[in-house]
Amino acid sequence: MQKKKLSVKEFNFILKRARYDKDLFEVLYKYCTEIIKEHVIYKYGRNNFFSNVPHDAFTRFYFDYPPKKFVTSPTSYLCSCARKFMYDMYNIKDNQTLVLYDDYPYFPEYENNIEFLNLEFELKWRKLDKLTRYILYMNIFLGYKLTEIAKILNLRADYVRLKKSRAKKIFKSTE
Repeated sequence: MQKKKLSVKEFNFILKRARYDKDLFEVLYKYCTEIIKEHVIYKYGRNNFFSNVPHDAFTRFYFDYPPKKFVTSPTSYLCSCARKFMYDMYNIKDNQTLVLYDDYPYFPEYENNIEFLNLEFELKWRKLDKLTRYILYMNIFLGYKLTEIAKILNLRADYVRLKKSRAKKIFKSTE
């Protein structure tokens, strides 16, 4: 719990003057971060990010979105700021996607796990291009359907089907 609770008038006074007075800013920072920290621990529990959230939420509420009106309830105002900050952080974390460049295709190291029964089959496997090997691996070993593979690799379904049928012809041929 915070050691000294500020009254509404004191909080608003310090909030206005803190931009120009270093000591008042430190008082405001300690007071606000303590309230935000307690709220985050109460609401979300002790986890690996609760130490950073009070500072980030304070920075956001004080510098990015300062209150324009008189704050009638400082504690509830700070708690709502912390909730909004956590909600925004959650949405940002959920909406992050992995950006893959066109020049850099991703192929996992699945080939290290494949054991070949004979040399002939391994040589035919190595003749195939990486994409075809990956399509076959996903279809045969992992059990994906060809339409699912097409969606995952951002290819057309008929192209994936064609790649698989050409690979089958290579394996059926007796060279």
